[in-house]
Amino acid sequence: MIIGQYIDKGSGLKVKLERNDLCSCGSGKKYKKCCLLRAELQTTNKQSATASIPDAIHIAIEHQKAGRVLEAGSIYQQILRIDSDNLDALHLFGVLAHETGRHEIAAELISKALALKPDFVEARCNLGTVFQALNRLDEAVETFRSALAYKSDMAEVHNNLGLALNGLGKTGDAEESFRRALTIKPDFAVAYYNLANLQKDNGQFEGAMESYRGTLDLESDFQFVYGDYLYCQMQCCNWEGINKVINEVLVAVENGMMVSTPFILLTIPATLAQQKKCAEIYVQEKYPEVPTTSNVNDKYSHDKIRLGYFSSDFYNHATAHLMAELLEQHDRSKF
Repeated sequence: MIIGQYIDKGSGLKVKLERNDLCSCGSGKKYKKCCLLRAELQTTNKQSATASIPDAIHIAIEHQKAGRVLEAGSIYQQILRIDSDNLDALHLFGVLAHETGRHEIAAELISKALALKPDFVEARCNLGTVFQALNRLDEAVETFRSALAYKSDMAEVHNNLGLALNGLGKTGDAEESFRRALTIKPDFAVAYYNLANLQKDNGQFEGAMESYRGTLDLESDFQFVYGDYLYCQMQCCNWEGINKVINEVLVAVENGMMVSTPFILLTIPATLAQQKKCAEIYVQEKYPEVPTTSNVNDKYSHDKIRLGYFSSDFYNHATAHLMAELLEQHDRSKF
């Protein structure tokens, strides 16, 4: 069969197929969703050369799961060129855009999918997550709540709603969302952790201890939680078993485990070596080393050593006040 044409049995003439005509292969599908797609995809991906749209979607998903974002994106684009209202392609391409940091594009694609199918709950959940990434928290809250209106028992969505509400300063509503997530899914360690952080930030240290303990009971190696538990225990002046907890934290740090954030070790009898080790573990996990570019000039050509002062606390903060004299005494003739 010639793609885009077929032989009319009555006249014997070649007839050109239009996009919305039934495909001549006998599948019963429209040409644009059958053999035309195979032709379009042939130059994009050899594996999908004989694919229908569902087959192409499946191939793109496999690429996406394997981290082959260019291949997945190319297939989604090919499908949308053929069928601009393809629900799965719009949604999944939006998810891919979000995963690769293109959140505005993700919001546009997933919103278009929802316009076509308002009860597409998974897309609503993902759009809420995209709005969180864009710090459009009011829209995130509205979107998560609309998803829950369709399906109220999604623990992960209640958890994400809690994060968005907490970001807006609505701590009471946020706590209610976290607790709702735990009611639905009692083994949800992340929800325990988020609830604990909220309680700690609001001075509810006994409640935070209990929530951190819930996290650790479910996942004993949950990153940097044991140190937070220890901090809350000290804030409660609860000294029962405190030496055991301190020792366990320090041993874990020495073994290279992600058990505590660095500043917490400044509050316990840790050695300088342990403090340094804890800081190195934290930085390696949170801020992995970025390779230097090959065009960096290693030669230093300035007459004076140049110093820079960098801090997130240069505002009405104790660090800024304590540094005032240091900045005043900076000798610009030497540095």
